Parts: sequence; C-alpha cells; structure tokens
Amino acid sequence: MKELSIVTVCMNRQEHLLATAPKVAAWPHHGEHLIVDWSSTVPVRREELPADPRIRLLRVEGEMDWGPSRAYNFALHQARGTWMMRMDADCFPTLHLLPDTLVAAGPAWVGSGGEGRFGQFLMERSTLERVGGFNEYLSGWGFEDKDLRARLEVQQGVGLGPLPTEAIAVIEHSDEERMGQPRARQGQALRRSLGLATMRSSRLANRLLAAHYPWGRVTPRSRYVEAAPGLWRVIPESIPQPSPETADEINHAGRLTFWGCFLAIPEVFVAELPIKLVPHPRRGVWRVRWWHRLWWYTGRRLLQLPVTLLSSPRLPRAAPLAWLRRGGSVIRLTLASNALHLEAARRLRDGLVPSRRVVDILLWEPRRFSLTPADRRRWPLRLPVRPMSYLLLAPWALLGLVGELRLPHQTGAGAGLRLILRRARQVTLLDDGLDQYRACPKAVDPEAFPAGIDYWLFSDALAWRAPWCGRFQCRDLGPLFARSPLAGPALPLEGTLIIDSPGIERLQDQPLALSHPWCVMPHPVAAKRSWRLPLKTEDRLGQGPPEELLPRWSGTVVVGESLMLLAALRLRAPGTHLVLALPRSVDPHLLQCVAAAASQEEGISLV
Repeated sequence: MKELSIVTVCMNRQEHLLATAPKVAAWPHHGEHLIVDWSSTVPVRREELPADPRIRLLRVEGEMDWGPSRAYNFALHQARGTWMMRMDADCFPTLHLLPDTLVAAGPAWVGSGGEGRFGQFLMERSTLERVGGFNEYLSGWGFEDKDLRARLEVQQGVGLGPLPTEAIAVIEHSDEERMGQPRARQGQALRRSLGLATMRSSRLANRLLAAHYPWGRVTPRSRYVEAAPGLWRVIPESIPQPSPETADEINHAGRLTFWGCFLAIPEVFVAELPIKLVPHPRRGVWRVRWWHRLWWYTGRRLLQLPVTLLSSPRLPRAAPLAWLRRGGSVIRLTLASNALHLEAARRLRDGLVPSRRVVDILLWEPRRFSLTPADRRRWPLRLPVRPMSYLLLAPWALLGLVGELRLPHQTGAGAGLRLILRRARQVTLLDDGLDQYRACPKAVDPEAFPAGIDYWLFSDALAWRAPWCGRFQCRDLGPLFARSPLAGPALPLEGTLIIDSPGIERLQDQPLALSHPWCVMPHPVAAKRSWRLPLKTEDRLGQGPPEELLPRWSGTVVVGESLMLLAALRLRAPGTHLVLALPRSVDPHLLQCVAAAASQEEGISLV
C-alpha cells in the first residue's frame, strides 16, 4: 500500500528505535516510514537507520518534555499517506499484519493484547481528522490513546476493530523506561516503585486535562516553522495551555497521586503533610530525598508486610486469622551487627537449614558494612538497626507474628529488641567470632538464652570450643576461612605482614625484631586499632581483606586476638613465620588453645 504511512516518534529512546527500524523496513506493506526525532539529547542520524528509501527523518528542536500528543499530531500532519499507522519506537508490524485486508473491512483498527500494543493503530487519515487527532493539552505518558479512542467512538460513532495481537511485536520495557528513567536492575525495587508512581501521576493528570479540555477538529493546535530542511521548531504561543487555576488543581492531584503511590501513604494523609516534605516536581522530575528513601525502606515496607503475609503461598486463603492463631511462623528477623554475622546469616538463608516460606527481614548496621546485590535479593525487606526500626517491628511481635529471631547476642539490646526477643517463638544464635573459644565470652551471655536452642557456628577450630557451647545445639556453618592455593604475584621474602588486632601493641616495645618493609593491615574499626608506630618509606598500608594476602605472604606474619588468628593458622603459606601476640587479658581457655597450636606446629611464636 503506497498510500500507507507509518509514523514513529522518538525522544531519547534510540536503543529501541535502532532495533525496530530494520524490522519496519523489512515489512513490505507501506509506502513511507516517517520518523520524528522529538528533541532527543543526542540527535537521531539518518546514517544510523536502514538504507530504506521509504524512511523520512525529521527533527523537532527545543522540546524539553515528552509530549506524545503534540509529537504524533506533528508527525501525522507531515505524513504523506491517506492511511496512517502509529508505531512507537519499541513496536514494529509483523508479517501477520495484512493492511489490505483490514482496509477493505473498516476505516479504523486499534492495538489489542497488551499495554505496549494498545496505543498503536491503523486508521484512515480522514477518520483521524474528524476528531482533530490527539488532544494536545495532554503531556507526558498515558491516556492520550484512550482519549483518542473515546472521541472516535463516542463523538463520531466510528467502529474500532481490534488489530490481532500477533500483528504487532513489542520490545519489553519497564514503567521507569516509559517515564524516561533508567531501567531498574534486579534488586532495585525503589527505582521500579518510582517509575510506577511517576506513570500513575502522569496518567491521572492527562485524564483530568482531557475532562477539562475536550479536543475536536476545530480546536487550535500547535504550529511549527521549518528552521532548516528537516528541522522544525514550535511557535511557543501556539501550544495549548490549561488555565492557571486548572493547572494548579491538576498539579495538586498529581502530587497526591505520586507521593501516595511511592510512599504507600493514603492521599488524604499526603494532603496534610507540608509541601516541603512532599513537593511538586521540578521540570517534570520528582525529587526523591533521603527522608523519602528512609521511609520507603522502613515504614513503607512494614505497611506492605500484611499484604505480603496474606498473599504468601503458605497462608491459607480461606482462614488467615485461624492460621495465625494456630501459630504459623510468618516473620523471620535476622540481626547482623557486623560482616561476620552477615556471613553466618547468608549461609543459613542460602539453604543450609530447611526453610519454610516465611517473610525474611534483615536488621543490619549500614555504618559498619555494606550489602552486596545478592544480599539485597536475599532480603528484599531490610531495616537499619535503629530504635525506630524496633518500634515499627514491635506490634508484629506483640501479635505473635515473629516466628524466629536470629541474632548473635543481646549485649546492649534496647527495650525494642528485648521485647521482640521475649515474644519470638523461636530464637537462633549466630556465631560472634572468638566468643565460642572463650571460657568467659565477651558478648554472648549463655545464661540469657534457653538451653538447647540452635547455635550456628563456624568450624575453623572445632577442638577449641569452650565447654559452655555444650549448653546449646551447636550446628555447623562450615569453615569461615577456606584454604587457598598459592596464587598471585610473588611478594618479598623479607618483611612483615602486621594484622592490626588486640595484643600486637606488646610488640611495639621491640620493633627492631620485626624486619622491614612492613605491610600494616589496619583494624576495620578505628577505635580498636592497636598499632601506633610510624611507617618508614619502604613500608605501606595494606588494603583489602587480610585473608586474601595470607596465602601469598612469604615473610613474617604478626596477628593478635582476632578472627585473623584463625585465618593465619589455616591460610599461611608454607615456611611463613607466624607471630601470635595476645593481650595480657586474653581469656585463659583461648590462650591454652593457641599455646597448644603453637607447640604443635613449626614456625609459630607465641608472645
């Protein structure tokens, strides 16, 4: 059909356009493919497009925002055919679309079978002109296609036939991409939520604009001037604009919809909040501040919790309250105060323990360690260790919905954590480092927990465990430090690797015994750093985990009372001289174990 024009409008979606343009060029049933570059930041170039003579490329400059109604009206006016087909940049017609058959059967055919296809159409030009095309009061994403359909059916009585679903192919894309935002990767739930809220706000605004300003054949529309061949600009005063009163009303409704959706707060409450807290967008961009993110990761997720529970596959649909009364475990809280606790929690979460379908919530210390993308997938629901987090969790504990609490100890626990600990139906202990090897542990109070509960421990030194561990059901997490083969570049035979930890300060009185150059690995907690001697020119500060350096070090290794002591014993290279410097206040059971290891292995000195 030489009289058929395909029109496509693109604004900063070149990735989709360059993928679909060859598909359109391979479709044999059209006489023109008009592509309008709607002020893309990087202009679309003709040489990037297929060498198809049916392609025409025009550019409209000076547009700051995406306005599909104005953009498609411009494209439809510039197209030369008597039949029009709208194809967005992410769509293309397939060989199942046979326009000759459809044209003979009716004047208007619209997309069906999914949101991406809904806005596409095949329509006679005169049919479009009867309703004036798209409503140019509408801007942003959403509703311009529904408004066009309604006016065709209601005002003109045009019967709209459905295009077969298989007639149009669509490149899958997300709500955030529709709104001009970066695509959310796996685990970026906040970004997806932002895209959804932006889309709903834009769609509502356009619905209200369509109601306030019905569009028709004689409605004045935007006018353009050709600044250069193929380059157009709008005449600003010709752009249809709502009245200030209507614009304020619609902006207010859009603000309530966006923040209500994004924060999961009822709009009647959003309306009561100061505008500074939930502001209007700036140039179409919603500014999400740190307090919005804090609420999204805490309060919003807890408000979402009942929905998550009621939709859980483990929860019978017919009698949820009876199920709760029977004591079904629904929430599992995991408290991780440092990276060691997190590693123990990871191993449990990844299936070492048969896991029921429960809602997992991680309580963690953002100032002490970072989460990996895999951690964020393990625990979509996360809360920082803050009094407010415990306050938000307390009602669920009082309702008996905390089925299990996993934590390393309760030292320093506030009222909120103690309440949850009392109300949890099951308590599981996690490894807290060297405490399992101390007769008098520093953090864990064995008498504070019921005898016989599960105590998940790393197994680097099973024979060292203190007698009190027998009070609990000790379970194995596997070794924390796995043996590694010698790898990486050779390091100097002379020199000393100093792993900063309690006890090595005793060596500072005799520094000449430690040969240079030194490689000092600072303690991750600044308040616990013991090594104070200045470094010489040839010395350096090490970076990265010490356990990665130990298998490759061929000089002397110095370590004090820390988990790195176990790492050094397991991972040191053959021939390495290991100096164990323990503080004078070291636990006698731990000292006995270390002394036994030093006497049994060559190359170990105990200070």
